[in-house]
Order: sequence, then C-alpha cells, then structure tokens
Amino acid sequence: MKIEANGLSRTVVQYAISGLDFTPDPVWLDQDGTFFASIAGWFVVIRDGWSLLSTFLPKRKTKFSNQRSANLAKSLAHKPTGPVAFVHANLFDSETATVRPGSTVVVNGNKIVSVGADGKVNVPAGAQVIDASHKTLMPGLWDMHVHLFANDGILNWLRASRPCATWPTTSINSWRCSTALRMDRKSALAS
Repeated sequence: MKIEANGLSRTVVQYAISGLDFTPDPVWLDQDGTFFASIAGWFVVIRDGWSLLSTFLPKRKTKFSNQRSANLAKSLAHKPTGPVAFVHANLFDSETATVRPGSTVVVNGNKIVSVGADGKVNVPAGAQVIDASHKTLMPGLWDMHVHLFANDGILNWLRASRPCATWPTTSINSWRCSTALRMDRKSALAS
C-alpha cells in the first residue's frame, strides 16, 4: 500500500499477526521488513514523522477486521432450519439450583418446546441432534460485566444468544452499534 504524508511517500505492507489475542492484529512493515506502524484499539505506534496517518491506518484496520468478520460469518454461521435436540445433557435447573443429568431439551426456532429425561422426551423426526454428554446446559445465564470490543467482544456476542444473555453495563458505543448492524446484515458473526 502506497502512503503519503508531509510530502513523503512510502510503500508499506500490512500483515496480520495471530495468536496474541482472539483476533489477528494488523501491523504495517516497510518493504524491507522493518516496523512502520501498529494499532491496538486506542493505542497507535507509528514511525516518527508519519503521525498524520494515525487516523488513516485505524480505518484500514477497521476495513480489514470487518472483511475478516464477514468471511467468518459466511463460513461459520449456522442457523438450524428445524428443531434441535440436545440429548444426554447435564441440565442446570436454576429454580432448584440442581443439575439433572441425562436430560433432553428440544428447541425449535427461538423457543424451548420440551424438556425432560432422556428417552422421555419426543425428539421430532428430522431434528438436528446434539450429543451433550459431559456438558452442562444452562438457561438464563446473565453476565453483568462484559467488554464489547472486536478482540474479545465476539465471545460476549455469542454468549448473548438465547437462552443466555449479556447485559451491557456501559453505554452503547459506536463499535457495538456498527457490529450489531453488520450482524443483522449477516456480515458479522451473530447468534
């Protein structure tokens, strides 16, 4: 990518470093491989004399992140077309504060249609069956403290799927609003 500032021009290459966080972090290097710039949220490190790019590069990072998110949404998102049955689950009963092993829960759309012991619940023909052996199924879990940022916020968005929910304790920020809009458009992962 060719960049210009203060009458200077330079070609830099954007790389994405994985493994440091939940999402790849972009870093820009000169063509000879020397460091040029890095952006981590509100923190920008850029070569001396090029600070005019401190607003341009975050936009490039956002474009990269949005495209990555759209690609993930297309390849990973799955919305069942019919009923889903969780079988052999350790079902946490929040009313009695107990765990009921060997439980089956059938969900259709966004509704829980039946709950009971394995073998006692009718699993509809053609239902997607998920073996939840050695797993705990929990309704109504609320996380009252979350951080909705691109590097780890997707985990909170995924936890926000029904029947679990996330209750934001901070004001709605522009990243959250734009991410919600992209999720509605199916260009970002959503529940």
